Amino acid sequence: RLIMNESLPLLGNVCEYNVECWCTYPDGRVELVDETHNLVVYKAQEIIVAAIAAGLTGSSDGFITKYRAGTTTNPTPPATGNSGLEDQVPFEKTMVKGNVSVSGTRVTFSLIMEKGEGNKSGSVNYTELGLFTPKGKMLARVLTSKPIPKTADLRLEWRWSVGY
Repeated sequence: RLIMNESLPLLGNVCEYNVECWCTYPDGRVELVDETHNLVVYKAQEIIVAAIAAGLTGSSDGFITKYRAGTTTNPTPPATGNSGLEDQVPFEKTMVKGNVSVSGTRVTFSLIMEKGEGNKSGSVNYTELGLFTPKGKMLARVLTSKPIPKTADLRLEWRWSVGY
C-alpha cells in the first residue's frame, strides 16, 4: 500500500535539476539561463488521486493544464504546504498538448513565453513558477536560481520534468 503522506515530501527531490530555462535572444541565439529543481506540494496528493480516477469520473481535477510565473522580489523558498505562488497576479498560460512529452515515469512540459508575452510592464524579472490544474490547485512550485528577465524581444522556454 502506497502511503502518499509519507512518500510525497520526497517527490520534489526525486528529479535532480529538473527545471531549465532557455532564452532565445533577438539574434536567434539560444542559451540555458537557469537550472533548478521543483518541490511537489502536499495538494499534489489530491491531484494524483483525481488523475487516477479521471477515466471513471470524467473530472479534470487531476490534469495539469496551466502554468503560472511570478515576479515576486525575494520570494520565500517552496514549502510542501504551499497552495499557490507568492505573486498574487502572475502571468498564466494554458499548456499546449504538443509541448508535453512522456518517457517512462517522467513527464516533461515545455512552458513557452513567446516574444511579446509575459512582459506587461515592458520588462519583468521572473522568480517563481508553478504547475496548476484547471481549478487552480498547484502540483509543484519552483524558484529560479536568479531573476529571469523578460522583455518583448525575448522568448523564454522552461523545460520542467516531473517523474520518479
